[in-house]
Amino acid sequence: MKKLWIALVTFSLITLHSQQVKAEFPICTNTGEQMYPFVSGNIVAWEDLRNGNFDIYAYDLSTSTEFAICTNSATQRQLSISGDIVVWKDSRNSSDDIYGYDLSTSTEFTICTHSAWQEYPSISGSFVVWTDYRNGNGDIYGYDLSTSTEFAICTNSSEQYEPSVDGDIVVWTDNRNGSNGDIYAYNLSTSTEIAVCTDLGLQNTSSVGGDIIAWVDGRNGLANADIYGYNLATSTEFAICTSPEGQGSPSVSGNFVVWNDSRNSGNGYDVYGYDPNTFTEFAICASSQSQMYPSINGSLIVWQEYRNGNADIYGADSLSSNNECYSAIPVYKAVPYYGTTIGFDGIDASSCGTNDSIDVWHSFTPDLSKDYSVSLCGSDYNTTLSIFDGCWGTQLACNDNFCGTQSQATFTAAAGQEYLIRIAGYDGLTGNYTLLINIIAECINPPLTDTNGDCKIDLTDFANMSAEWLFCGFDDQDACWP
Repeated sequence: MKKLWIALVTFSLITLHSQQVKAEFPICTNTGEQMYPFVSGNIVAWEDLRNGNFDIYAYDLSTSTEFAICTNSATQRQLSISGDIVVWKDSRNSSDDIYGYDLSTSTEFTICTHSAWQEYPSISGSFVVWTDYRNGNGDIYGYDLSTSTEFAICTNSSEQYEPSVDGDIVVWTDNRNGSNGDIYAYNLSTSTEIAVCTDLGLQNTSSVGGDIIAWVDGRNGLANADIYGYNLATSTEFAICTSPEGQGSPSVSGNFVVWNDSRNSGNGYDVYGYDPNTFTEFAICASSQSQMYPSINGSLIVWQEYRNGNADIYGADSLSSNNECYSAIPVYKAVPYYGTTIGFDGIDASSCGTNDSIDVWHSFTPDLSKDYSVSLCGSDYNTTLSIFDGCWGTQLACNDNFCGTQSQATFTAAAGQEYLIRIAGYDGLTGNYTLLINIIAECINPPLTDTNGDCKIDLTDFANMSAEWLFCGFDDQDACWP
Protein backbone atom coordinates (compact mmCIF):
# COMPACT_ATOMS: atom_id res chain seq x y z
CA MET A 1 0.00 0.00 0.00
CA LYS A 2 2.88 2.37 0.86
CA LYS A 3 4.52 1.76 -2.53
CA LEU A 4 1.20 2.44 -4.28
CA TRP A 5 0.82 5.74 -2.35
CA ILE A 6 4.36 6.85 -3.29
CA ALA A 7 3.71 5.92 -6.91
CA LEU A 8 0.46 7.92 -6.97
CA VAL A 9 2.11 10.97 -5.37
CA THR A 10 5.02 10.78 -7.80
CA PHE A 11 2.66 10.42 -10.77
CA SER A 12 0.56 13.37 -9.55
CA LEU A 13 3.64 15.59 -9.14
CA ILE A 14 4.97 14.67 -12.58
CA THR A 15 1.53 15.35 -14.05
CA LEU A 16 1.43 18.75 -12.36
CA HIS A 17 4.86 19.55 -13.77
CA SER A 18 3.82 18.62 -17.31
CA GLN A 19 0.79 20.92 -17.02
CA GLN A 20 2.91 23.79 -15.65
CA VAL A 21 0.70 24.33 -12.59
CA LYS A 22 1.66 27.44 -10.60
CA ALA A 23 0.97 28.58 -7.05
CA GLU A 24 -0.57 32.06 -7.44
CA PHE A 25 -0.55 34.56 -4.57
CA PRO A 26 -1.30 38.28 -3.91
CA ILE A 27 1.68 40.55 -3.24
CA CYS A 28 0.07 43.97 -2.79
CA THR A 29 -3.68 44.73 -2.81
CA ASN A 30 -3.56 48.24 -1.32
CA THR A 31 -6.58 50.38 -2.23
CA GLY A 32 -4.29 52.68 -4.24
CA GLU A 33 -3.08 51.71 -7.69
CA GLN A 34 -0.03 49.42 -7.90
CA MET A 35 1.43 49.01 -11.37
CA TYR A 36 4.36 47.83 -13.51
CA PRO A 37 5.98 45.31 -11.13
CA PHE A 38 9.52 43.99 -11.43
CA VAL A 39 11.01 40.97 -9.66
CA SER A 40 14.58 39.96 -8.82
CA GLY A 41 15.36 37.14 -6.41
CA ASN A 42 12.99 37.48 -3.43
CA ILE A 43 12.24 41.19 -4.00
CA VAL A 44 9.22 42.46 -5.93
CA ALA A 45 8.98 46.22 -6.55
CA TRP A 46 6.36 48.34 -8.30
CA GLU A 47 5.07 51.84 -8.99
CA ASP A 48 2.55 52.83 -6.29
CA LEU A 49 -0.06 55.61 -6.22
CA ARG A 50 -1.24 55.25 -2.60
CA ASN A 51 0.25 58.66 -1.72
CA GLY A 52 -1.24 60.51 -4.67
CA ASN A 53 1.85 60.43 -6.88
CA PHE A 54 4.03 57.62 -8.21
CA ASP A 55 6.34 56.16 -5.56
CA ILE A 56 8.43 52.98 -5.47
CA TYR A 57 7.36 50.25 -3.05
CA ALA A 58 8.68 46.72 -2.61
CA TYR A 59 7.90 43.37 -0.97
CA ASP A 60 10.35 40.80 0.38
CA LEU A 61 8.93 37.35 -0.39
CA SER A 62 11.34 35.69 2.06
CA THR A 63 10.09 37.73 5.04
CA SER A 64 6.55 38.65 3.81
CA THR A 65 7.42 42.30 4.44
CA GLU A 66 6.34 45.35 2.41
CA PHE A 67 8.45 48.50 2.51
CA ALA A 68 8.83 51.85 0.76
CA ILE A 69 11.91 52.45 -1.40
CA CYS A 70 11.26 56.03 -2.51
CA THR A 71 8.34 58.30 -1.54
CA ASN A 72 9.80 61.61 -2.66
CA SER A 73 7.07 64.14 -3.51
CA ALA A 74 8.19 64.06 -7.14
CA THR A 75 7.35 61.21 -9.53
CA GLN A 76 9.30 57.94 -9.53
CA ARG A 77 8.59 55.47 -12.36
CA GLN A 78 10.07 52.87 -14.75
CA LEU A 79 11.90 50.78 -12.17
CA SER A 80 14.24 47.82 -12.58
CA ILE A 81 15.95 45.54 -10.02
CA SER A 82 19.02 43.32 -9.94
CA GLY A 83 20.21 41.78 -6.68
CA ASP A 84 20.24 44.45 -3.97
CA ILE A 85 19.95 47.42 -6.35
CA VAL A 86 16.72 49.11 -7.48
CA VAL A 87 16.86 51.82 -10.17
CA TRP A 88 14.18 54.13 -11.54
CA LYS A 89 13.40 57.33 -13.44
CA ASP A 90 13.02 60.28 -11.04
CA SER A 91 11.55 63.76 -11.74
CA ARG A 92 12.68 65.57 -8.56
CA ASN A 93 15.05 67.76 -10.58
CA SER A 94 14.24 69.95 -13.58
CA SER A 95 14.47 66.94 -15.91
CA ASP A 96 14.02 63.19 -15.43
CA ASP A 97 17.11 61.52 -13.96
CA ILE A 98 18.19 58.01 -13.01
CA TYR A 99 18.31 57.19 -9.29
CA GLY A 100 19.15 54.02 -7.41
CA TYR A 101 18.66 52.38 -4.02
CA ASP A 102 20.83 49.79 -2.28
CA LEU A 103 18.62 47.38 -0.34
CA SER A 104 21.58 46.03 1.64
CA THR A 105 22.45 49.46 3.07
CA SER A 106 19.06 51.24 2.76
CA THR A 107 20.86 53.97 0.83
CA GLU A 108 19.56 56.05 -2.07
CA PHE A 109 22.04 57.39 -4.64
CA THR A 110 22.16 59.17 -7.99
CA ILE A 111 23.25 57.42 -11.19
CA CYS A 112 22.73 60.08 -13.84
CA THR A 113 21.51 63.65 -13.25
CA HIS A 114 22.54 65.17 -16.57
CA SER A 115 20.53 68.27 -17.49
CA ALA A 116 18.99 66.35 -20.40
CA TRP A 117 16.19 63.82 -20.00
CA GLN A 118 16.93 60.18 -19.01
CA GLU A 119 14.35 57.37 -18.92
CA TYR A 120 13.73 53.59 -19.06
CA PRO A 121 16.59 52.38 -16.84
CA SER A 122 17.46 48.68 -16.72
CA ILE A 123 19.97 46.97 -14.43
CA SER A 124 21.85 43.67 -14.36
CA GLY A 125 24.64 43.10 -11.86
CA SER A 126 26.75 46.26 -11.76
CA PHE A 127 25.55 47.60 -15.14
CA VAL A 128 22.76 50.17 -15.44
CA VAL A 129 21.57 51.27 -18.90
CA TRP A 130 18.98 53.86 -19.97
CA THR A 131 17.67 56.05 -22.79
CA ASP A 132 19.42 59.44 -22.79
CA TYR A 133 18.51 62.64 -24.72
CA ARG A 134 21.66 64.70 -24.07
CA ASN A 135 22.54 64.63 -27.80
CA GLY A 136 19.14 65.82 -29.00
CA ASN A 137 17.75 62.36 -29.72
CA GLY A 138 17.39 59.09 -27.86
CA ASP A 139 20.72 57.31 -27.27
CA ILE A 140 21.69 54.39 -25.05
CA TYR A 141 24.03 55.15 -22.14
CA GLY A 142 25.33 52.98 -19.34
CA TYR A 143 26.91 53.14 -15.90
CA ASP A 144 29.13 50.64 -14.12
CA LEU A 145 28.32 50.73 -10.41
CA SER A 146 31.51 48.83 -9.57
CA THR A 147 33.73 51.54 -11.06
CA SER A 148 31.39 54.57 -10.87
CA THR A 149 31.94 55.03 -14.62
CA GLU A 150 29.41 56.31 -17.16
CA PHE A 151 29.77 55.33 -20.83
CA ALA A 152 27.95 55.62 -24.15
CA ILE A 153 26.62 52.39 -25.70
CA CYS A 154 24.91 53.66 -28.86
CA THR A 155 24.80 57.28 -30.04
CA ASN A 156 23.58 56.74 -33.59
CA SER A 157 21.93 59.91 -34.97
CA SER A 158 18.53 58.17 -35.06
CA GLU A 159 16.38 57.24 -32.06
CA GLN A 160 17.40 54.41 -29.72
CA TYR A 161 15.15 53.72 -26.75
CA GLU A 162 13.79 51.25 -24.16
CA PRO A 163 16.99 49.30 -23.41
CA SER A 164 17.16 46.04 -21.46
CA VAL A 165 20.32 44.50 -20.01
CA ASP A 166 21.22 41.05 -18.75
CA GLY A 167 24.81 40.10 -18.02
CA ASP A 168 26.96 41.59 -20.80
CA ILE A 169 24.13 42.00 -23.33
CA VAL A 170 22.17 45.23 -23.86
CA VAL A 171 19.20 45.28 -26.28
CA TRP A 172 17.04 48.19 -27.44
CA THR A 173 14.63 49.46 -30.11
CA ASP A 174 16.42 51.35 -32.90
CA ASN A 175 15.03 53.63 -35.63
CA ARG A 176 18.19 53.92 -37.75
CA ASN A 177 16.51 52.02 -40.61
CA GLY A 178 13.27 54.03 -40.50
CA SER A 179 10.41 54.66 -38.11
CA ASN A 180 9.38 51.00 -38.03
CA GLY A 181 11.87 50.21 -35.29
CA ASP A 182 14.33 47.32 -35.21
CA ILE A 183 16.03 45.38 -32.42
CA TYR A 184 19.76 45.92 -31.86
CA ALA A 185 22.09 44.55 -29.20
CA TYR A 186 25.51 45.32 -27.78
CA ASN A 187 27.96 43.01 -26.03
CA LEU A 188 29.64 44.97 -23.24
CA SER A 189 32.47 42.45 -22.88
CA THR A 190 33.44 42.51 -26.59
CA SER A 191 32.27 46.06 -27.49
CA THR A 192 30.35 44.52 -30.41
CA GLU A 193 27.02 45.73 -31.78
CA ILE A 194 24.57 43.22 -33.27
CA ALA A 195 21.55 43.74 -35.54
CA VAL A 196 19.10 41.27 -33.99
CA CYS A 197 16.00 41.90 -36.12
CA THR A 198 15.59 44.39 -38.97
CA ASP A 199 12.36 43.04 -40.43
CA LEU A 200 10.22 45.62 -42.27
CA GLY A 201 7.51 45.33 -39.61
CA LEU A 202 7.68 47.20 -36.30
CA GLN A 203 9.81 45.62 -33.55
CA ASN A 204 9.93 47.14 -30.07
CA THR A 205 9.68 46.49 -26.31
CA SER A 206 12.58 44.03 -26.17
CA SER A 207 13.82 42.03 -23.19
CA VAL A 208 16.92 39.86 -22.74
CA GLY A 209 17.69 36.98 -20.40
CA GLY A 210 20.67 34.67 -20.86
CA ASP A 211 20.98 33.90 -24.58
CA ILE A 212 17.32 34.71 -25.34
CA ILE A 213 16.06 38.07 -26.62
CA ALA A 214 12.30 38.58 -27.00
CA TRP A 215 10.34 41.50 -28.43
CA VAL A 216 6.95 42.66 -29.70
CA ASP A 217 6.80 42.21 -33.48
CA GLY A 218 4.36 43.76 -35.96
CA ARG A 219 5.40 41.92 -39.13
CA ASN A 220 2.00 40.18 -39.21
CA GLY A 221 0.07 43.39 -38.54
CA LEU A 222 0.28 45.93 -35.72
CA ALA A 223 -3.26 45.19 -34.53
CA ASN A 224 -2.21 41.58 -33.84
CA ALA A 225 1.36 42.08 -32.65
CA ASP A 226 3.26 38.88 -31.92
CA ILE A 227 6.20 37.86 -29.73
CA TYR A 228 9.39 36.85 -31.53
CA GLY A 229 12.72 35.73 -30.13
CA TYR A 230 16.40 35.39 -30.97
CA ASN A 231 18.94 32.93 -29.58
CA LEU A 232 22.33 34.60 -29.25
CA ALA A 233 24.10 31.25 -28.87
CA THR A 234 22.85 29.98 -32.23
CA SER A 235 22.20 33.34 -33.99
CA THR A 236 18.69 32.05 -34.73
CA GLU A 237 15.41 33.96 -34.81
CA PHE A 238 12.20 32.13 -33.88
CA ALA A 239 8.50 32.86 -33.35
CA ILE A 240 7.39 32.61 -29.72
CA CYS A 241 3.69 33.44 -30.06
CA THR A 242 1.80 34.33 -33.25
CA SER A 243 -1.72 33.95 -31.87
CA PRO A 244 -4.19 36.02 -33.98
CA GLU A 245 -4.80 38.41 -31.09
CA GLY A 246 -2.28 40.92 -29.76
CA GLN A 247 0.62 40.11 -27.44
CA GLY A 248 2.85 42.61 -25.62
CA SER A 249 5.29 43.38 -22.79
CA PRO A 250 7.60 40.34 -22.97
CA SER A 251 9.98 39.55 -20.11
CA VAL A 252 12.79 36.98 -20.24
CA SER A 253 14.68 35.05 -17.56
CA GLY A 254 16.69 31.87 -17.94
CA ASN A 255 14.73 29.54 -20.17
CA PHE A 256 11.33 31.28 -19.94
CA VAL A 257 9.58 34.12 -21.78
CA VAL A 258 6.35 35.64 -20.42
CA TRP A 259 4.02 38.28 -21.90
CA ASN A 260 0.48 39.69 -21.71
CA ASP A 261 -1.92 38.22 -24.25
CA SER A 262 -5.37 39.30 -25.49
CA ARG A 263 -6.44 35.98 -27.07
CA ASN A 264 -9.24 35.69 -24.47
CA SER A 265 -10.67 39.07 -25.47
CA GLY A 266 -13.43 39.01 -22.87
CA ASN A 267 -10.76 39.08 -20.13
CA GLY A 268 -8.71 41.97 -21.50
CA TYR A 269 -5.17 40.62 -21.13
CA ASP A 270 -3.89 37.38 -19.63
CA VAL A 271 -0.36 36.24 -18.84
CA TYR A 272 1.18 33.49 -20.95
CA GLY A 273 4.62 31.90 -21.02
CA TYR A 274 6.96 29.95 -23.30
CA ASP A 275 9.85 27.57 -22.64
CA PRO A 276 12.31 27.67 -25.60
CA ASN A 277 14.01 24.52 -24.31
CA THR A 278 10.86 22.45 -24.85
CA PHE A 279 9.09 24.75 -27.39
CA THR A 280 6.08 24.75 -25.05
CA GLU A 281 3.55 27.56 -24.51
CA PHE A 282 1.39 27.67 -21.39
CA ALA A 283 -1.07 29.93 -19.58
CA ILE A 284 0.16 31.46 -16.32
CA CYS A 285 -2.91 33.46 -15.33
CA ALA A 286 -6.08 33.64 -17.44
CA SER A 287 -8.82 34.77 -15.04
CA SER A 288 -11.81 36.96 -15.84
CA GLN A 289 -9.85 40.08 -14.86
CA SER A 290 -7.08 41.70 -16.88
CA GLN A 291 -3.46 40.80 -16.12
CA MET A 292 -0.70 42.90 -17.65
CA TYR A 293 3.01 43.81 -17.57
CA PRO A 294 4.48 40.52 -16.32
CA SER A 295 8.05 40.30 -15.03
CA ILE A 296 9.97 37.07 -14.55
CA ASN A 297 13.12 36.20 -12.65
CA GLY A 298 13.98 32.55 -12.30
CA SER A 299 10.80 30.69 -11.38
CA LEU A 300 9.00 33.77 -10.02
CA ILE A 301 6.50 35.70 -12.15
CA VAL A 302 4.70 38.87 -11.08
CA TRP A 303 2.12 40.99 -12.87
CA GLN A 304 -0.42 43.81 -12.52
CA GLU A 305 -4.02 42.66 -12.09
CA TYR A 306 -7.46 44.31 -11.77
CA ARG A 307 -9.42 41.64 -9.92
CA ASN A 308 -10.20 43.96 -6.95
CA GLY A 309 -11.39 46.95 -8.99
CA ASN A 310 -7.99 48.63 -9.08
CA ALA A 311 -4.50 47.62 -10.12
CA ASP A 312 -2.83 45.21 -7.66
CA ILE A 313 0.31 43.08 -7.78
CA TYR A 314 0.04 39.28 -7.97
CA GLY A 315 2.62 36.57 -8.45
CA ALA A 316 3.19 32.90 -9.20
CA ASP A 317 6.00 30.68 -7.94
CA SER A 318 7.88 27.63 -9.26
CA LEU A 319 7.19 27.91 -12.96
CA SER A 320 9.19 24.76 -13.47
CA SER A 321 8.87 22.15 -10.75
CA ASN A 322 12.20 20.33 -11.05
CA ASN A 323 12.76 21.03 -7.38
CA GLU A 324 12.86 17.27 -6.69
CA CYS A 325 14.64 14.41 -8.42
CA TYR A 326 11.37 12.66 -9.35
CA SER A 327 10.28 15.69 -11.41
CA ALA A 328 13.68 16.29 -13.05
CA ILE A 329 13.67 18.02 -16.44
CA PRO A 330 15.38 15.94 -19.18
CA VAL A 331 18.52 17.31 -20.83
CA TYR A 332 20.35 15.99 -23.87
CA LYS A 333 23.90 15.53 -25.08
CA ALA A 334 25.45 18.59 -26.78
CA VAL A 335 22.26 20.66 -26.28
CA PRO A 336 22.77 23.53 -23.76
CA TYR A 337 20.01 24.07 -21.19
CA TYR A 338 19.50 27.50 -19.63
CA GLY A 339 17.85 27.30 -16.23
CA THR A 340 17.70 28.90 -12.81
CA THR A 341 17.68 28.06 -9.11
CA ILE A 342 16.15 31.43 -8.17
CA GLY A 343 12.90 30.91 -6.25
CA PHE A 344 13.57 27.25 -5.42
CA ASP A 345 14.27 25.58 -2.10
CA GLY A 346 15.73 22.37 -0.68
CA ILE A 347 16.99 20.68 2.49
CA ASP A 348 19.90 18.48 1.38
CA ALA A 349 23.57 19.27 0.81
CA SER A 350 26.02 17.60 -1.56
CA SER A 351 29.22 15.88 -0.47
CA CYS A 352 31.41 18.53 -2.14
CA GLY A 353 29.48 21.71 -1.34
CA THR A 354 28.89 23.91 1.68
CA ASN A 355 25.26 24.55 2.65
CA ASP A 356 24.18 24.02 -0.98
CA SER A 357 20.62 23.00 -0.15
CA ILE A 358 18.79 25.14 -2.76
CA ASP A 359 18.70 22.85 -5.78
CA VAL A 360 17.09 21.79 -9.04
CA TRP A 361 17.29 18.45 -10.86
CA HIS A 362 17.77 17.24 -14.42
CA SER A 363 17.74 13.76 -15.91
CA PHE A 364 20.08 12.44 -18.61
CA THR A 365 19.69 9.15 -20.49
CA PRO A 366 22.65 8.57 -22.85
CA ASP A 367 22.32 6.67 -26.11
CA LEU A 368 25.95 5.50 -25.95
CA SER A 369 28.01 3.90 -23.19
CA LYS A 370 30.75 6.51 -22.85
CA ASP A 371 32.52 8.86 -20.47
CA TYR A 372 30.63 12.17 -20.24
CA SER A 373 31.41 15.64 -18.95
CA VAL A 374 28.63 17.64 -17.27
CA SER A 375 29.43 21.35 -17.19
CA LEU A 376 27.98 24.43 -15.51
CA CYS A 377 30.74 26.70 -16.88
CA GLY A 378 29.25 30.01 -17.98
CA SER A 379 26.65 30.12 -15.17
CA ASP A 380 26.26 33.44 -13.36
CA TYR A 381 26.76 32.27 -9.76
CA ASN A 382 28.89 29.97 -7.57
CA THR A 383 27.52 26.50 -8.36
CA THR A 384 27.83 22.95 -7.09
CA LEU A 385 27.14 19.88 -9.20
CA SER A 386 26.50 16.24 -8.33
CA ILE A 387 25.51 13.22 -10.42
CA PHE A 388 23.56 10.16 -9.23
CA ASP A 389 22.74 6.79 -10.76
CA GLY A 390 19.04 7.31 -10.04
CA CYS A 391 16.55 9.24 -7.94
CA TRP A 392 17.79 8.92 -4.32
CA GLY A 393 20.58 6.75 -5.76
CA THR A 394 24.34 6.51 -5.39
CA GLN A 395 26.40 9.64 -6.00
CA LEU A 396 28.76 9.07 -8.94
CA ALA A 397 30.49 12.45 -9.08
CA CYS A 398 30.51 15.80 -7.27
CA ASN A 399 32.27 19.10 -7.98
CA ASP A 400 32.29 22.58 -6.50
CA ASN A 401 34.87 24.72 -8.35
CA PHE A 402 36.17 23.72 -11.80
CA CYS A 403 35.92 26.76 -14.09
CA GLY A 404 36.30 29.56 -11.58
CA THR A 405 33.42 29.14 -9.12
CA GLN A 406 31.34 27.11 -11.56
CA SER A 407 31.30 23.32 -11.63
CA GLN A 408 32.11 20.49 -13.99
CA ALA A 409 32.16 16.73 -13.36
CA THR A 410 32.81 13.59 -15.39
CA PHE A 411 31.33 10.12 -15.07
CA THR A 412 31.02 6.85 -16.98
CA ALA A 413 27.49 6.20 -18.23
CA ALA A 414 25.72 3.15 -19.59
CA ALA A 415 23.48 3.53 -22.64
CA GLY A 416 19.79 3.62 -21.81
CA GLN A 417 20.19 4.24 -18.06
CA GLU A 418 18.74 7.40 -16.54
CA TYR A 419 21.12 9.53 -14.49
CA LEU A 420 20.09 12.39 -12.19
CA ILE A 421 21.96 15.70 -12.13
CA ARG A 422 21.65 17.97 -9.08
CA ILE A 423 22.46 21.68 -9.51
CA ALA A 424 22.83 23.87 -6.44
CA GLY A 425 24.78 26.88 -5.17
CA TYR A 426 27.60 27.29 -2.68
CA ASP A 427 26.39 28.49 0.73
CA GLY A 428 22.78 28.94 -0.39
CA LEU A 429 23.54 31.09 -3.45
CA THR A 430 21.09 31.02 -6.36
CA GLY A 431 21.25 32.22 -9.96
CA ASN A 432 20.93 31.35 -13.62
CA TYR A 433 22.89 28.39 -14.92
CA THR A 434 24.00 26.92 -18.24
CA LEU A 435 24.10 23.11 -18.32
CA LEU A 436 25.95 21.28 -21.10
CA ILE A 437 26.71 17.55 -21.43
CA ASN A 438 29.25 16.19 -23.89
CA ILE A 439 31.07 12.94 -24.58
CA ILE A 440 34.67 13.04 -23.43
CA ALA A 441 36.90 12.55 -26.46
CA GLU A 442 38.62 9.17 -26.56
CA CYS A 443 42.40 8.96 -26.70
CA ILE A 444 43.18 7.05 -29.93
CA ASN A 445 46.98 7.31 -29.91
CA PRO A 446 48.22 7.88 -26.34
CA PRO A 447 51.81 9.16 -25.92
CA LEU A 448 54.39 6.46 -25.19
CA THR A 449 55.17 7.94 -21.75
CA ASP A 450 51.52 8.35 -20.70
CA THR A 451 51.66 6.14 -17.62
CA ASN A 452 48.15 6.74 -16.24
CA GLY A 453 46.09 6.63 -19.46
CA ASP A 454 44.83 10.22 -19.44
CA CYS A 455 46.17 10.90 -22.96
CA LYS A 456 48.64 13.56 -21.82
CA ILE A 457 52.12 13.80 -20.34
CA ASP A 458 52.26 15.71 -17.07
CA LEU A 459 53.82 15.67 -13.59
CA THR A 460 51.85 12.55 -12.68
CA ASP A 461 53.56 10.61 -15.47
CA PHE A 462 56.95 12.00 -14.44
CA ALA A 463 56.35 10.92 -10.84
CA ASN A 464 55.31 7.43 -11.96
CA MET A 465 58.42 7.04 -14.15
CA SER A 466 60.69 8.39 -11.38
CA ALA A 467 59.27 5.88 -8.91
CA GLU A 468 59.82 3.04 -11.36
CA TRP A 469 63.42 4.14 -11.96
CA LEU A 470 64.22 4.59 -8.26
CA PHE A 471 62.89 1.24 -7.15
CA CYS A 472 63.61 -0.79 -10.29
CA GLY A 473 65.79 -3.84 -9.63
CA PHE A 474 65.42 -3.95 -5.85
CA ASP A 475 63.68 -7.33 -6.09
CA ASP A 476 65.17 -8.45 -9.39
CA GLN A 477 68.58 -7.10 -10.33
CA ASP A 478 67.96 -7.88 -14.03
CA ALA A 479 64.43 -6.32 -14.25
CA CYS A 480 65.46 -2.89 -15.63
CA TRP A 481 69.05 -2.97 -16.79
CA PRO A 482 71.56 -5.70 -17.71
